[in-house]
Amino acid sequence: MGNIDGWGGPLPQSWIDSHRELQKKILTRMRELGMRPVLPAFTGHVSEALVKKYPNSKIRKMSGWEGFEGTYILDPMDPLFLDIGKRFIIKQAEIYGTDHLYSADTFNEMDPVSSDLQYLADVSKVVSQSMIEGDSLAVNVMQSWLFLHDKFWNKERIKAYLDAVSNDRMIMLDLFATGQPQWKNTEAFLANPGFGVCFTTGEEKWECMEEPMR
Repeated sequence: MGNIDGWGGPLPQSWIDSHRELQKKILTRMRELGMRPVLPAFTGHVSEALVKKYPNSKIRKMSGWEGFEGTYILDPMDPLFLDIGKRFIIKQAEIYGTDHLYSADTFNEMDPVSSDLQYLADVSKVVSQSMIEGDSLAVNVMQSWLFLHDKFWNKERIKAYLDAVSNDRMIMLDLFATGQPQWKNTEAFLANPGFGVCFTTGEEKWECMEEPMR
């Protein structure tokens, strides 16, 4: 989510290495079962070391979240964002393979630095483009969680953000449809993109789109 740099630790390299191998096994089994794993893409969350290495880049320290110190976020409009995003996708595919589905939820529980509609559209386009630069078949699988913060995300801003990416390049996941379904509040994600997915746990009631648009 980009809200936390760490908690406790540091973890030993042996733990990191073992979990890389575990991840490979998990992905292999998922694919054997016919699943298409969604892998992460670059969201702009960077370390303080990058701030020192690229002092002229547009890197902003966010306000703290739930008691944690603020993290550093690289503005998607900075050329460095596209470069890192592309390299991340390529390197990740070398290690884990790819099913061309990627998740990059840049603004979960964080507001964009600007409410300008063109800025929001440009950011959305760049985030998806960073995936496509590394994988020509990339599809952005995006959570609708950020739209729960309706003090910022009104329908006009949501439309600007979603319309910037073509329908075949984005899938929305309505992760809290059991409580606050965003496909209902956004006119089925303003018809762009046209597919909503819902999740539930335990004995909670399912609540999903009755007729997905594609």
